[in-house]
Amino acid sequence: MRFLKLLLILPVLGYGGIKAYIWYDIKSNVDDAIVTVAPFVDITYDSIFSSLLDGVIGITGVVIRPKMTSDEFTIQEINFSAPNILDIFMLGSRIKDGEFPEYVGFEMKNANIDIDSEIFVMLGDMQAQSIESETPEEPLLIERMDALGCGDIKKFGINELSAMGYNLLNLSVAMKFEQKSGQMNVEMRIKDSDLYSVGLIVQTRLDLNQMKSAGLQPTEPEISKLEIEYNDTGYYKLRNRYCAEQNGGSIEQYVDANTAQLTAELGAVFPKKVVDDYRQFLTTGGRFTASLNPAESTLLSGLEFYETADILDILGMEVVINGNNVDFSQIEWNVSAGKTTARKNDTANVRGGRSSNPTAARVSPPAKAGSAKTREYRKVRKSQLSRYIGKNIQVETSIGKRRQGQLESVDDERIRILMRFGNGEFSFPVKLEDILQAKVYL
Repeated sequence: MRFLKLLLILPVLGYGGIKAYIWYDIKSNVDDAIVTVAPFVDITYDSIFSSLLDGVIGITGVVIRPKMTSDEFTIQEINFSAPNILDIFMLGSRIKDGEFPEYVGFEMKNANIDIDSEIFVMLGDMQAQSIESETPEEPLLIERMDALGCGDIKKFGINELSAMGYNLLNLSVAMKFEQKSGQMNVEMRIKDSDLYSVGLIVQTRLDLNQMKSAGLQPTEPEISKLEIEYNDTGYYKLRNRYCAEQNGGSIEQYVDANTAQLTAELGAVFPKKVVDDYRQFLTTGGRFTASLNPAESTLLSGLEFYETADILDILGMEVVINGNNVDFSQIEWNVSAGKTTARKNDTANVRGGRSSNPTAARVSPPAKAGSAKTREYRKVRKSQLSRYIGKNIQVETSIGKRRQGQLESVDDERIRILMRFGNGEFSFPVKLEDILQAKVYL
């Protein structure tokens, strides 16, 4: 009987011993990190926790006090997760060997950051002085969008955010890297409980064999999917009031200026319905989503040589403003001189590694009137498509898209249609299961 009890107790003792060892190892690493930054900042924490079964380790009650100021920043919890504890502790060595766990997660809960704190005021002043003393490069549109039409401000910094009344930032961030069939999935969520929340999902195709101890080799991933969801619950009201004061006018006048400048930056003429939806979103907030769903994983480099409308089609872009879809086919895009005059000969960058000769056969024009044989698009079965390689084809898809061009190839899962965009070409993949109807020009 005693021997049986011992057998039952041993696993418990073993589990407790492992858990104690992990707790000690985590504490040692955390304490070493705190000692390293001790000359600049004091860091304390309440507790360390771990779960062998769930593969989670973390710390709670983190308090950060910079030495140069009287500021104090707090974080409720920081944790890392993986299928098991060993995946976390051995992550560096496994990446060096070209391996990667099923997933690795990071989460930071309720980080309280005071924008009006001494250290942020100092950083804001340093940022402003740097801008005055240098001639900075023009920020990207994505960096400037929030400040469009806001007086002379190029982009918002710490001082601007503080001036508009954005003081206490309560931030929660969750990130998760997943490996599935050569895909790397990144999910990140940022939330300020009073003003906004942002969700970001990115799915890329990446060669993990190129990962080394220092991280990834300098290589561009192929975009398989991208989703951005922004919910505004008060930030725009602060921004609109601040920018109206900068312009010396009303909030409505600022919204007009923002809309006009965005239209000019994008070089487009939008339908009235889209403009009205956007103005309403700027005024009252709500939900904005944007997504990229290319038919096949695609590199972004090289797309700059296509027209804007063609890029949106290749990437399968969709935008929804407060439940209303933006119809890109109704948008008039201005043609810039640069994009229509040149294109790289090597289109590998936009085909996920496939190279193509831009002088390849193009879509043939319809037969001239008076020809001996009347030619037209005729329905064909999907199972017979391989007979028509090299012919001009039209397909209707289950998502309401029509693709037309030269049938380039057919396999068990998809066809490729050679489509001409401006002065360039793109080999567009279409899954067979998505094709509702196919027609060939015969």
